[in-house]
Amino acid sequence: MTVSRRILVHVALGLFFVVAVTTAVTYTLVYDALKHRDLRHLNTYIDERAQREEARFQQVQSNLKLVRGQFLKRLEVPMPDEVLETKWDYWYRRYPDGAWRSREAFGDARKTSSMWADKEWPATREMRRQTLIAQELCDEMLPGWTDTFPSFYFQFPGPGLVNVGVDILLADWSWKMPAHFDTNGLEWIAAALPGGTPPDRFSWTGLQQDDVVSEPLVCIYLPVVKDGVFLASVGHNMAMSRLIDAAAHSDIPGVSHYIFRPDGRLIAHPAKRAEILKSKGLLTAQDCGDTALKSLYFLAISRPERRFTGFDPSSDTYYSFARLEGPEWYYLTTIPRDYLQRQAFASAKWVLWSGLFSLALALGSVALILRSQIARPLSDLARVTEAMSAGLTPEAPPRPRPDELGDLAISFWRMSTKVAARESELRQFNKELEHRVDERTTALARFAAIAEATSDLVGFSDMDGRIIYLNPAGKRIIGRSAEEPLDGLTLMDFVAPSCHPIVSQQLLPAAMQHGAASGEITLRRTDEGEVHVSIVEMIIRNAEGQPAYIAAIMRDEGERKQMLRDTERALFREREVSELRANFVSLISHEFRTPLEVILTGADILDRYFERLTPEKRLGYLRTIQESVKRMSGMMEDVLLLGRVEAGKLGFKPQPLDLPLFCRRVVDEMVSATSARCPIELLLEPDLPQACGDASLLRHVFVNLLSNAVKYSPEGAVVQLRVVQSGEDCLVTVIDRGRGIPDSDRARLFQSFQRGSNVTDTPGTGLGLLIVRKAVEIHGGRLSFQSEEGAGTQFHIVLPLFAPATSPKPSQT
Repeated sequence: MTVSRRILVHVALGLFFVVAVTTAVTYTLVYDALKHRDLRHLNTYIDERAQREEARFQQVQSNLKLVRGQFLKRLEVPMPDEVLETKWDYWYRRYPDGAWRSREAFGDARKTSSMWADKEWPATREMRRQTLIAQELCDEMLPGWTDTFPSFYFQFPGPGLVNVGVDILLADWSWKMPAHFDTNGLEWIAAALPGGTPPDRFSWTGLQQDDVVSEPLVCIYLPVVKDGVFLASVGHNMAMSRLIDAAAHSDIPGVSHYIFRPDGRLIAHPAKRAEILKSKGLLTAQDCGDTALKSLYFLAISRPERRFTGFDPSSDTYYSFARLEGPEWYYLTTIPRDYLQRQAFASAKWVLWSGLFSLALALGSVALILRSQIARPLSDLARVTEAMSAGLTPEAPPRPRPDELGDLAISFWRMSTKVAARESELRQFNKELEHRVDERTTALARFAAIAEATSDLVGFSDMDGRIIYLNPAGKRIIGRSAEEPLDGLTLMDFVAPSCHPIVSQQLLPAAMQHGAASGEITLRRTDEGEVHVSIVEMIIRNAEGQPAYIAAIMRDEGERKQMLRDTERALFREREVSELRANFVSLISHEFRTPLEVILTGADILDRYFERLTPEKRLGYLRTIQESVKRMSGMMEDVLLLGRVEAGKLGFKPQPLDLPLFCRRVVDEMVSATSARCPIELLLEPDLPQACGDASLLRHVFVNLLSNAVKYSPEGAVVQLRVVQSGEDCLVTVIDRGRGIPDSDRARLFQSFQRGSNVTDTPGTGLGLLIVRKAVEIHGGRLSFQSEEGAGTQFHIVLPLFAPATSPKPSQT
């Protein structure tokens, strides 16, 4: 084989290798880019979907809570017998089949709600009163919710069922119900009427399809309990077609969406909608025949996070999960890995084919170049060189012969072997010298800059320990000025005597043996002080690797530890600010939403039906709006007051104070403000002397503690306020017999926007106790408490109100 052909073969192999590597790299890069792009899409989609659906679920739950609260409030208002009988006969009648239903005149579902009662229902007076209250409440809510909340109703327990409410999609449901309704085996009945006293939480059924309404539904129920007795459930039928359609039809190619409950029951599946409905919502991810979904289900229930993304090897699938707040459903989005692989291979395939085509063109071009530009000239040159080495006159160049490059190499080797070898050695030696000089120059310049700028000690000494160089930071560490000379200074002069054995017996021998060593010693300063340092590195070497000098880098441990402490304090403060911001956002979104919804609903009803409402109902709605406005105003006042406290702008103006009169006024105000919900017993020590304090700050202390005691105590329970003298101190005790404070909440009880975990739906901002603590501290007092969950709480305050007036004490934040 000629040299030209051999070169051509090597070139072909090399180019083919390049094409193969390029194709593989392209496949890898495209696959990685597709994976990250689609995972970002999955995360974005799942977050957006979760936020939309959670907002929808939250609205449903807020509406049901509002209806329940209004129902319980109206139960407190008595209904005379003649009023009850008149209203009952106006709205309902008993039909020939024995069942109670709304009269036919009230068949417009957009104007009035409907009622149905089983023929076995005993229709006692209290049952009928509750039914009428539910009817009136649903009728008042209906105009504002016709289009936004088309289904809400009350389900009363037996004997015999009673259902009162609104369903815009099924206006004539009351008249289609049979006289007796068999409830056996119905999931929605078990959720609405669980038996006994159910926990105060929402119940969500699986997916089901009503025999009359063709659209798939999920039922949500909230129990109504008064004084430990289960009265009814407030329910809503949520249409699921939109959510199911969004899960079945993905806008992202290759992506599938699923929704299932924690027990595995499917809500939505891209290919099993008919099977889910046929099973009445009982089809599960474990038994639906989808092995990938089964694997992902067990993965989901094993993770505590509400949002997470990853890859499941069992199903060979990339996934993104979101657990929806409210029903706690899992929203799952997946994309198979083989889909990404096919896309990546499709892109890499074009690189392969174009590379092979380019390879063919390149080989053809190289073959022509080798033949015309290399093979023939080299053949001629080989003949001439051979002739010259033989001392002959070169003949005219003949035609090319095989293996012409081999002939040329032999001829040139004969003429120039020795010269080429010497030149090569000289060039290599010169190159190595230049490289070493450049390395040393660069290293010295870099080291000099680093050593002068660093805050660590950097120094050199000879093998006898005499200091050759010490950077400015090193001089500072050992107590010398930057300008002070190092004449006569040795390594042991600035090492503490206690560390001499460490240097001479450990560090130096280790550095001699291994070339480097590290450890910790104490340096002696010229002012007789000492500083603890860590030796980052000690090196003993010269250019040939033999012991010639000692180089050491030491770090001041005191400065490093102080930096760590400063960093930890900054991080703690940052976390504290972040938590405060999150709690404030939670307060605004939760505590302000309910009174706003009450205001908007009441205002809308007054605007729409002002002429149709009785004066009593108008006044009732106006009072409800006023109470909600007062509640929001009070919350804003707490937030603004906290802002003044934190900014140090809350003034302290102690003045003479008639403490018994002050306490009586506060108690009277609290009894009036809480509508005498709990009696407040004021216990004053006789003959209390004149006090001195800031009445405005003390009002915040007494009002917040008494308000909490009344708010979290059972109605009618006695709250005590005790005020006695102990020398120059005033001892204040507030005692209630309410819910108490759980152990897990006590550590953060006096933090901003923090509330007890057992407050349930009792409104509040979580600022009252913090304001109390600040006001007590400004007076120079002390605050403590004892509490037992379920048995009540005692707050003890020590205030120096009988001492001479003083300046405000700095608060501990």
